[in-house]
Amino acid sequence: MDGSVLKLSSGSVLLDVEWSVEDGGNEAELDAGKNEFLKDVERDIEAMIRRITGQLDVIDYWRLNALLFRNGQRSMPDTFACPGDVTMLGELAPALTAFAIDPIEKVLIADGTQALTLTPAPQPGQAVTWEVKALPGDPENPVGPGQLGEVVGGVYKAPKADTIAGTLRQVIITAKVGDSSSSALFTIIPKAVAVRPLLLNALYSTGSAPQRYVLEGGSVGSALTWDKGAGFKGELRDPTDAERTELNIPDDKNVKVYVAPTRSPDSGPVLGALMQLDQVRVSSAGRTETIDITVLWSAAAATLKITAQGTALKLVLAVQGWGGDPVDLPPDQTKWFVAKGKGNLNETTGTYQPGDAEDDYVIIAGVDTATGSWKYAVVPMPYTAEDALAFEEVSKALQPVQIEKVEYTAEQIKAMEEVKKAFSGLNPVEG
Repeated sequence: MDGSVLKLSSGSVLLDVEWSVEDGGNEAELDAGKNEFLKDVERDIEAMIRRITGQLDVIDYWRLNALLFRNGQRSMPDTFACPGDVTMLGELAPALTAFAIDPIEKVLIADGTQALTLTPAPQPGQAVTWEVKALPGDPENPVGPGQLGEVVGGVYKAPKADTIAGTLRQVIITAKVGDSSSSALFTIIPKAVAVRPLLLNALYSTGSAPQRYVLEGGSVGSALTWDKGAGFKGELRDPTDAERTELNIPDDKNVKVYVAPTRSPDSGPVLGALMQLDQVRVSSAGRTETIDITVLWSAAAATLKITAQGTALKLVLAVQGWGGDPVDLPPDQTKWFVAKGKGNLNETTGTYQPGDAEDDYVIIAGVDTATGSWKYAVVPMPYTAEDALAFEEVSKALQPVQIEKVEYTAEQIKAMEEVKKAFSGLNPVEG
């Protein structure tokens, strides 16, 4: 062993081999040559092993000393053996780890701070040098204080949330005093509250088949509060002991069970005649995340087309004609709804102008006032060229299986007739 490197060099080789050879019976010549043949094979194997040289990086010292052995001493192996289990023999070097960082592990919110102390404290006049680097293998390859954070005056300042593309970032903080050093692992979370899923497309329940879905929430260092949004039609509750087993819910997870409502559309030419948007708000430490749950009351059989028009979105609803492609409807034959969004919808031109503080997506629905055929879409914000290319596939993937059937059930046909009746009064009157 040389540090964290296993060096391979030629040396003595001991072979412990058990051979099983079928003898030659009455063929004495074959039996006589067996021993010599086995010796030749052993010599070839020994020669092959002797030719294996080079070196391997086999030890992650940070995990070895900072996670496995937190005893103020550092392992310095000099012999490595792998007869099955890995064995490393060596010595302890207390001079290299004369102190430890406190805390040695921490989960921290983005842009948060954490005071760091050394135990025991350095002697007067000894300078402490701090270094922050990314965990090896981080696919984002973050560098610099902006992406990794920094230690100033013994206080670590985490990077901002917009520098973390994934769900977390882990950094190694190292303190050096003379020839001694110690490291700590910090995990940076971009949000104080996390929920899963952000968007749920639920099927409505029936008397014999309630539709249940598991909602998961998490926070750092504080309790969660679960609330229902306005007009909530489903049921939000804790899982039962039986459901934890049936739905594979771990005991340490903070979850709720959402039970979709039975079919109960609103009356008249309103969004509630087409779909229900239930919202679950999960809060902690002054931060709130929302889970949006869509429940469709009738089949969404039309096609919704969206194109960027400057900073606005041009909306077009297309309905299937007899034996042909979908036919685009003019704005005066379409009723538009914004189920979720902070922008302005111009029904005269069929355009949506996103607001300045939109969430990650908006939900828009359109209905043919003549036939009641309709469609809704979840549109990511901001709406980029890449989003436009993927929009059709994503929108289709978000639809529940219940509404993808080509042959509608009697209940679905009845629902579509109800929608047609509700919106037929919006048809323009010909003069």
